[in-house]
Amino acid sequence: MPGKPVFDHSFSANPWVWAITFKRVPEVPAGLKARPIIFSGPMVRALLDGRKTQTRRVVKFQTTDCLREIVTRAGYYALLDENIGLAWHPFGNSPLQKCPQEIIGKFCPFGKPGDFLWLRETFAVYSPNGPEFGIGYREHHPTGNLDDGDGGYNFRAYADDERERSKQRSWVRAHCNLERWISPIHMPRWASRLTLQISDVRVQRVQDISEEDARAEGVTDMWPTICQTHKYNCIQIWDSIHVKRSRKAVA
Repeated sequence: MPGKPVFDHSFSANPWVWAITFKRVPEVPAGLKARPIIFSGPMVRALLDGRKTQTRRVVKFQTTDCLREIVTRAGYYALLDENIGLAWHPFGNSPLQKCPQEIIGKFCPFGKPGDFLWLRETFAVYSPNGPEFGIGYREHHPTGNLDDGDGGYNFRAYADDERERSKQRSWVRAHCNLERWISPIHMPRWASRLTLQISDVRVQRVQDISEEDARAEGVTDMWPTICQTHKYNCIQIWDSIHVKRSRKAVA
């Protein structure tokens, strides 16, 4: 059987992306759910500094010729069209139309406006004796050494609920290691320190990013060049992530 197609997600390939705008909130209101999302260390810093209010994630259902593929989300059907982006047939055999803004979020795996996200980042845990456990976040330790940096450990009390407290203790004891960082993919919900609320979701080509959008992505002038614009820096960061992933997929 043929394997999954490998897509070029570099900036020059101009893939379709979810352009998500959000704001930081203290916590998720009781009774509501949140989805996880991973951010790299520099982007975590941008969030903490208040510089990051947007993120772009590759749309997963692109085809090899970047034309279209039927997808289903929550009972809706849509097409990824070369010319108009996310499109749909709202009334069965009606002409193909651009998907309205209020429907786009229903297809986004990260949610729609009003939904919540909780942040996953590289971290470590420490399990002293007593009612608390410690969490260290990689972004606060520039050298990678847990003993260095401005963050140290943040100590938190275990959950009040006995069953949840038992789960937390078991997880912390199993992963306690003063010399090893834990990948963000393994971060449990209760270890997260940042919560976001989505305010807007768009589907666009990655090259459609504007200078204002690039600034909202939280990038800084980290790439010295005569073309020091936020958009230029955003391109470098995008390719440093996605070109490497494409090469790994081909290897």
